[in-house]
Amino acid sequence: MSGRWSAGAGAAPAGVPQGGRDHPGGFGEPCYSSKMRLFVSWGAALLFLALGPGSGLPASGVPWGPRSDEVARGQRVLMAFAHEARASLAESRGGSLHGGSMRADVRASLLAAFASAEKALERSLATSPQPSGSTTLHDGALVGRLRIATVDQVALDVVAYASGGLVVAGLLAYPDDGTPHSTVLHVHGGFGGIFTNADGDMVQTCIDWAGRYGRTAFAPSLRGQDGGEGAPELCLGEADDVGAAAALVRSLEVTDPDRVALVGGSTGGCVVLRAAPQIEGLRAVVAYVPPTDWKGLVAFHRTSWAPATESLCEGGSRLWDVGGPALADVLDQMICGHVDCTDAEYEVRSPIPGVPFQTAPTLVVSAGSDNVVPLDQQVLYSVLRQGSGHPVDVYVTDPCDPAGTAAGATDTLLHVREAYHLLSVGAVGSGFLYLMQELDRP
Repeated sequence: MSGRWSAGAGAAPAGVPQGGRDHPGGFGEPCYSSKMRLFVSWGAALLFLALGPGSGLPASGVPWGPRSDEVARGQRVLMAFAHEARASLAESRGGSLHGGSMRADVRASLLAAFASAEKALERSLATSPQPSGSTTLHDGALVGRLRIATVDQVALDVVAYASGGLVVAGLLAYPDDGTPHSTVLHVHGGFGGIFTNADGDMVQTCIDWAGRYGRTAFAPSLRGQDGGEGAPELCLGEADDVGAAAALVRSLEVTDPDRVALVGGSTGGCVVLRAAPQIEGLRAVVAYVPPTDWKGLVAFHRTSWAPATESLCEGGSRLWDVGGPALADVLDQMICGHVDCTDAEYEVRSPIPGVPFQTAPTLVVSAGSDNVVPLDQQVLYSVLRQGSGHPVDVYVTDPCDPAGTAAGATDTLLHVREAYHLLSVGAVGSGFLYLMQELDRP
């Protein structure tokens, strides 16, 4: 491949963030300069599409649907999901990761729609059988689907699906035109769910994927989050949930099953890197500042971490003072329930063992001054990819540079110098350009 990086004017389709301003929910800031080869109507009516006993699952290949008690589990999960969405919208959090913000009228309409959905599901559950706690459904089976709204020709549904014996949920946005589209699974970062992290308003982000770029977007909530069953496992079972989500979206009428990609940031980046080897035929994977070595990350916070102050693109500063032994303790508690987990407990959560089996082109973004997930975590992954026969191109950019993308289909490490854990819209936009380039490749 040529290794050419395209940046600046004309590099991005209309609406792709071009950098130059810091975004409160973004992931970083780029410009791709020096390159080297790395060696080593919103609708008032709510439609609940729940499959009843004995009904088929179209396009899934499975000749049965959920039992009535499994439907009730899906309704319960969707009710909690709608509650979390409504609470998030009421707080008026920042704009989307694409650099846009939600209009006041859209926010008000969605607040009313999620509130109505929550009440409708609560009424339905009052007469539903008590969930049994077990499921006969295969991973990715559709358990329930609820139309929330149509916003500017974008349909917005909440979906419940099966994963590892659990029922979890997600947010589905797609052009309301009756045709299948390339699809992005967008996995959030942090330790909470879609609606509990300051990484951009995921509702608006999904609407933007559909409205601006004509894609279907699915944001999986993952186990133990936003009302889903199970408990968070920190980049363990969550990867199975993303694998199940890929099976789910490929069974839906709004997805072109041959054009599916993954994107995630921070812990979500770890999740997509772990999930990717499980999913056949992915077009691309993008991971922003992902942890890849949990033992090393815990050791960093116990022994090497220091607070830092970031100078923002439009002036001002941000203090990075969350970390150190306190965060190391939190990570250990999530991993094994006590301080000093075993090597096996750390390693089972790492994407490193899957490196040789991940076949989709992969972009990893690192931040040079990151004191949450330091640079060596991303370099390790890319070095091992190179060593396993997947050529990796490296591009070095600076904070606040415009979005850009490499010309060829190959693994890429995008290093953003002097950037911190929340990247600006330029770096985030570069990842989105990479996804769209690979989704549209013949």
